[in-house]
Amino acid sequence: MRAHSPNIVSTPADLRIDGAWLWDSLTQLARIDATDKAGLCGLALTELDREARDQFIAWAKEIGCTVRVDAIGDIFAWRAGLRDDLPPVMAGSHIDVQTTGGRFEGNCGVLAGLEVLRTLAEANVQTIAPLDVAVWTNEEGSRFVPVMMGSGVYTLERALAQCDRDGVSVRNARAAIGHAGGHRKPHAVGAYFEAHIEQGPLLEAHDKVIGVVQGALDHAPHGRGTVGCVEVHLNSHNVIPGCVKCSVDLRATDDASLTAMDHASRAACKDGISHNEIEDERADHPEAGCNALLQAMVNAASKSGSVRS
Repeated sequence: MRAHSPNIVSTPADLRIDGAWLWDSLTQLARIDATDKAGLCGLALTELDREARDQFIAWAKEIGCTVRVDAIGDIFAWRAGLRDDLPPVMAGSHIDVQTTGGRFEGNCGVLAGLEVLRTLAEANVQTIAPLDVAVWTNEEGSRFVPVMMGSGVYTLERALAQCDRDGVSVRNARAAIGHAGGHRKPHAVGAYFEAHIEQGPLLEAHDKVIGVVQGALDHAPHGRGTVGCVEVHLNSHNVIPGCVKCSVDLRATDDASLTAMDHASRAACKDGISHNEIEDERADHPEAGCNALLQAMVNAASKSGSVRS
């Protein structure tokens, strides 16, 4: 990431976000697709997803943002800067969740970004570069494959043609909820930040409030593979299956490890199976790492007493 300096004009020294508003907005958004156990079930491009998206759009417009929806359904809440020719500083995440997801999963990154824009608007702070908050479509990949579809689309037509288990395509689902936006030319991004709830015990174990991700998509030292979906035909108690279809999700922090895992899994599929077909849905996977600017910002916030890093 590359930042433009300086990026803010006349910032009050004591400027802070409103934690109560952020908490209330998270709670309100969680009510839309709540489950009995306080989680969420808001699959991408469903009516529940539309309701959550529309609520985000309403909040963004309340603070004067220009809202755009691109061809895959990604939402962008744009706050103009003094120089809109500069690449925007962007924050965001996703609103769609797993079938049994948590209320902070994705929503935290979206609403934290929006709260920053709301705080700046209320304080009449003008930034030099524009600011953008993104809501990525089908980031979780629970309904449509591949995951991270909206943030990593490389072939639009292929993505729009992907279907869920009921045969509903992304193209039709996107249109059904009224979020079929127009084509949007990709633009450079000055910097991108995504706040995310930690899915592990490290921060709590070290009595920390915030940390910087050192690696992504990894829950084991050398990567992880998950078989999350299995379809068996005929799916009868006493019938030997004639066809078994499963998903294999491979994740690692670097391309070399991921490639090695990919080769090993393909070899395993061919070993002892008389007939097999492998369908590739491989998203781009740049090597993970933390930008020095983000680390410096967290350290500065820690020293000021704003957070404990």
